[in-house]
Amino acid sequence: MTGQIVKSRKKTISVLIKLTIIAISWTFVINKLFKSSDISDFTSCFSNISFQNFQLLFLIIILMIINWSLETIKWQYLISGVQKISFFTAFKAVWTGVTAGTATPNRIGEFGGRILFLKSENRKKAVTLTLFGDLSQMIITLVFGIAGLFLLSNYYFQGNSIFDNNILLICFASILIALCLSIYFLINFILAKLLKIKIISKYIIKYIPDSEINLTNKSVSLLYSFLRYMVFCFQFYLALRFFNIEIGLIQSFVAISTMYLAIHTIPTYFFIEIGVRLSFAIIFIGLFTDKTIAISFASTLIYLINIVIPVLFGSIFIFKNRK
Repeated sequence: MTGQIVKSRKKTISVLIKLTIIAISWTFVINKLFKSSDISDFTSCFSNISFQNFQLLFLIIILMIINWSLETIKWQYLISGVQKISFFTAFKAVWTGVTAGTATPNRIGEFGGRILFLKSENRKKAVTLTLFGDLSQMIITLVFGIAGLFLLSNYYFQGNSIFDNNILLICFASILIALCLSIYFLINFILAKLLKIKIISKYIIKYIPDSEINLTNKSVSLLYSFLRYMVFCFQFYLALRFFNIEIGLIQSFVAISTMYLAIHTIPTYFFIEIGVRLSFAIIFIGLFTDKTIAISFASTLIYLINIVIPVLFGSIFIFKNRK
């Protein structure tokens, strides 16, 4: 009975946290939109779109396919030691994972959809490799996010005594980046230590791959994650240009990398993610432009193309997969 009460309380707290995130993010977004200097030019975001803009839209869609293709190749490479599958099967698995991950914070449960396309005896081993691929993407997000945060603070807060000491900021950013990379490249050492703890080892031993994740695996996974990150940032930059936001390429990369870092610090679910994304996009990209309406449209466009389209197709793949 006590267990049920605790479980009920945890569920209530979880719901309250979600509702709080929704309330804060959307209150901020709506307040910013209505106070925006370009609220009177709402229709101009679309009326000024030219044929050249639609070429940008086409390129954004192409980059979406490249983005998920890179993730597919990375995952296909990582699990090749467990089971070899075709690119098309891996691509379907990745988009199915996006759909399955909508029910978990920051879509961490994507592996659940992906392993549906593997043989049952290979799924447990593939879980660790899938999560490792996610870790490499997270490392890239953290490294470039920290660097972006440093550049942003250095650029925007010049003259503020807190940020005047560049050496201190560089040291702090370097330590954080070094820590992230150390955890990533020492993953085998960390797993080996966990296996020595009996209480933990009996739960994770079945998920450990037969062969260790070697330096080549780590480097290749990190490379594909880096390429994906660059594609995403450039894609977002094109979305800003699509809605006629005049912003430099370097400025946009700094703002987008910081925004992406902030997004991943908050546990978001599919139905509240758009509000969180909009709020952070307005905060960081808004440092370089006052076109709040256009920023919100650009962020929504990227979300629809990068997430909603894969979720729709992934739903079809789930229904077709009888496993």
